[in-house]
Amino acid sequence: MTSPRQDGPHPAQAYVWASRVSTLAGEAVVPAVLGYWADSHWGTSPWLVIVGGALGFALLMYEVVRLSKPKGGG
Repeated sequence: MTSPRQDGPHPAQAYVWASRVSTLAGEAVVPAVLGYWADSHWGTSPWLVIVGGALGFALLMYEVVRLSKPKGGG
């Protein structure tokens, strides 16, 4: 029986990074999409898309800063 290759990252690490990337994308896109929906529903175009885009950008930057901080207390 052969041992598994240790060259690349473990598949669990790939899932963690895929989860992080999809979270970042969702945080950036969902508020703008909700703003677009609200604009079309209430006729306030383009204001709620702009607010949603700004909120999505702020959430994205917060998450990037949070992920870049080293883990651990000390």
